[in-house]
Amino acid sequence: MEPRSPGRGELAAGAGGALLLLATFVPWFGVDSAVQLPGRAEPTTVRGVGVNAWHAFAGIDLVLLVLALAALALLVLPLLGLRSAVTPVALFVIAAGLLCAGLVVFRLLDPPDLTTAADTASTETGRRLGPFFALLAVLGITWGGWRAIEDQAAEAPEPVRVEPEPVEPEPVEPPPPELPAPEPARPAPQPVAAPVARAERPRGAPVRSAGVAAFDELIARLEPLLERLWEAPAAPRGEHSGIPAGPGVYLFTRNDEPVHVGQAPDLRKRLAEHCRPSSGHTKATLAFEIAKRAAIREDVDVDRPPARLATSDDFSPYFVRAKEAVAGLPVRFVEVESRELRAVFEVYGALALGTVDVEASEPG
Repeated sequence: MEPRSPGRGELAAGAGGALLLLATFVPWFGVDSAVQLPGRAEPTTVRGVGVNAWHAFAGIDLVLLVLALAALALLVLPLLGLRSAVTPVALFVIAAGLLCAGLVVFRLLDPPDLTTAADTASTETGRRLGPFFALLAVLGITWGGWRAIEDQAAEAPEPVRVEPEPVEPEPVEPPPPELPAPEPARPAPQPVAAPVARAERPRGAPVRSAGVAAFDELIARLEPLLERLWEAPAAPRGEHSGIPAGPGVYLFTRNDEPVHVGQAPDLRKRLAEHCRPSSGHTKATLAFEIAKRAAIREDVDVDRPPARLATSDDFSPYFVRAKEAVAGLPVRFVEVESRELRAVFEVYGALALGTVDVEASEPG
């Protein structure tokens, strides 16, 4: 491949690698002592000579060196035309960057003990600028590796579509003309009935397509699916032995009366959103409508944007109680793979069971 100039990701990773390499030679830790000077009530801290990463560690310095060299290699690969190696090296840089960030943060929180047995109790290991520079460089390297992968994916060439060459049909000779058959004897003329008018399709009207047949097939599957859903086991969400993480339809009931019909590509996630205390108005939709009805009965103003209403101080208690009530409602569910069937059934089930007007009523 032809060489190219490094992108923003490779430049950031290379700059971070150079900074990390320099940061290993900057003092990381030092021995600080508290000295009582004459005329001062408080002791004065005397900062000793600092040690860099090569003197303070026995293995972390080598890990930082490997990451710095890998980041510099990520900068050089595009210049050498080795674009196929950018993504693997970038993945390694991201993984090593996360590891080094954890090691640097760990050593900032728990610095190595540089004191000796001869030091007094007022002597301790102090932090210098080295680990902070190293942490900044590691974060820059990690971001650069992630950005390099995105740039590499954006530069991937689209597959070339080869159109087949048109094949010219071979000329077909016309059949020889047939001799006209002798005309039969004409029968006596009979009275002709008046022609029946034929209904013509209006000009521009759509033609019935195969999609209409598919829709008719969906309609035929709605009633059996509703019977399966109603016969499914009913229990509060927390009492079901296992809710699948696959697509399907569900039904909330109260006192064996339908309350809410819905569908979701992930039943386990969607039913949890209906009941989770942290769910907002776009997730706990049933509880939000129940809370609005309860708030209106107690003269609470609900004529506000839903996002503001859900978090307002006067409405949020109703919302919390409604989500707790929904968590106690029995729910039935049936797995359904077809996305079209789930979408049509959600409307059909709400109309057939009458939950359009009932779904916002407050559970007793």
